Amino acid sequence: MSLRFKTLIIIALTLVFLIISLYIISSHIVLNHIYLIENQKNKDNLDRVIDGLNEKIKKISISTADWANWDDTCIFIKDRNKVYIESNLTELALNNLNISLIVFVTSDGKIVESRGIDQETGKMVSSAPESFLKKISPESPLLKHSDINTPTEGIVMLPEGALMISSRDVISSEGTGPSRGTLIMGKFLDKEEIENLSEITHLPVDFFPINSGSVPGELKNIVAANSENPLFIKNIDSNTGLAYTTVKDIYGKPVLVLRV
Repeated sequence: MSLRFKTLIIIALTLVFLIISLYIISSHIVLNHIYLIENQKNKDNLDRVIDGLNEKIKKISISTADWANWDDTCIFIKDRNKVYIESNLTELALNNLNISLIVFVTSDGKIVESRGIDQETGKMVSSAPESFLKKISPESPLLKHSDINTPTEGIVMLPEGALMISSRDVISSEGTGPSRGTLIMGKFLDKEEIENLSEITHLPVDFFPINSGSVPGELKNIVAANSENPLFIKNIDSNTGLAYTTVKDIYGKPVLVLRV
């Protein structure tokens, strides 16, 4: 074999090695980039749903503020007059507000009055769910606000389901204190509300209690290791993937899992 032929073989093998190496390196870079893009897209989708959920809670908070910053409500918490009840605590009023419950609490933590909407019939009932009323105490975040204009907003988990709530100090129509008590409004995150979130975000959306069998064990491990920014992605096939994260309640505890 001539030296020239040997040289050509060495050059050819070197080129083949370089091409294979370049392909492997390029594939790794491209696939890693695609993975990062897909991860970011999944995170963005989750953020869109969280933003939609927060917007629903803000709407409840606006309604709570309208009723809490009102002289008539201040007077009612003090004297519990029937005129206020007959004029305002009606089935039509609660359905127009799109809330599941309303609770009035004195400044020392005593429940003055409450009403609820039956989730199945849509009819008003004479009291908010007992499971929620038990959570109202002087030590609860529901009755503690940093100032008279700052609400407590978020999620409270009940046996009946996840409840979106807003709690505000009752003050005068002019927006002045002192606080006369607390007004709480809540709306269950039911099937209709979840379907509405899907419509708003154009994404298939599901919520599960964090301890339910529908939550992947991998996510629970991620939450245990990093509760601040939990994210778990499960690829179903080349075109479909599921992204999971958690939603905390007003006590700062992860209670719901969001799946997109």
